[in-house]
Amino acid sequence: MNKFFLGGVLSLLVLQPAWASDYDYTYTDQHAIEEDGSLYIGVGASLSLGDSFDTCDTHDLNCLGYRTYIGYKPVEKIAIEGSHMNFFRGRSSGKERAKYANSGLGLAVLGMHPVKDNVEGFAKVGFVAWDATVDGQTQADGTDLMLGAGAQIKYRDNIHFRGELEYIGGDMDSVIMSSGVSYSTL
Repeated sequence: MNKFFLGGVLSLLVLQPAWASDYDYTYTDQHAIEEDGSLYIGVGASLSLGDSFDTCDTHDLNCLGYRTYIGYKPVEKIAIEGSHMNFFRGRSSGKERAKYANSGLGLAVLGMHPVKDNVEGFAKVGFVAWDATVDGQTQADGTDLMLGAGAQIKYRDNIHFRGELEYIGGDMDSVIMSSGVSYSTL
């Protein structure tokens, strides 16, 4: 797993709109102007189930984690999203007192569809490059398929509350439930 390569790809996706911007200073008297794209950032809490939960349970760890994400919505119903996920982290309560951590970087494409005026449902497909460490030493890693679905509720013009359920297949074989808040430039 080459995290530098994944970080470079995410950087290019995020910075691409800045390179391709065209500025239009013409005046129009329309009340609502549809813009081409928007950026959004978000943060949330997550709970890991499946193999991740089994590791937490075996070593008496807390399976609550967090996630941060950034996305670009080039059109109304499609978004490209990069995320950092911390599935769990903590010290075991056993005699060894080992420090366990499991985190990953993800890249996904989201298809969005409005359900109501202020509610939007979405489905996502992508991949997660993850690693699991014990006392700072990598014990397992991989890149696995991620499938997910969720909804977001518009609270204010730029603020959304979001809940989602993701399945990460392959070696990780876990389900991640998360909720959080995001801020959009539109």
